Amino acid sequence: MPQNPFPAAQAASGHTQRRRAVWLVTALAFLVIMTSMGTRLTIGLFVQPLMDDKGLSIAATSMALAIGQLSWGLFQPIFGAWADKGHPFAALATRMLCIAAGQLLTIMADGFWLLTLA
Repeated sequence: MPQNPFPAAQAASGHTQRRRAVWLVTALAFLVIMTSMGTRLTIGLFVQPLMDDKGLSIAATSMALAIGQLSWGLFQPIFGAWADKGHPFAALATRMLCIAAGQLLTIMADGFWLLTLA
């Protein structure tokens, strides 16, 4: 079996691909954290506009938002374990899609249950 005359070049190529993958996962993690933390920390600013737009009471709006906050907390260990098992890109991409779907569903929600689902 012929030996590779350039083993350092092959190792460098593998190292470059790994470095790109690490930076991609880091960039996606940044986007997920930025989006989710921005949404979670500014939710109080949107209570009154949501009440006005959806025609819900303060209790219904607050309950829907509280359930959403709780679900974020409950799903964090699941996504973390998934990422730790060697699938960080899939976990981050799925989380980004969930956040985007939740934002779109919030816009389209016309009642308590859809707002809670969002």
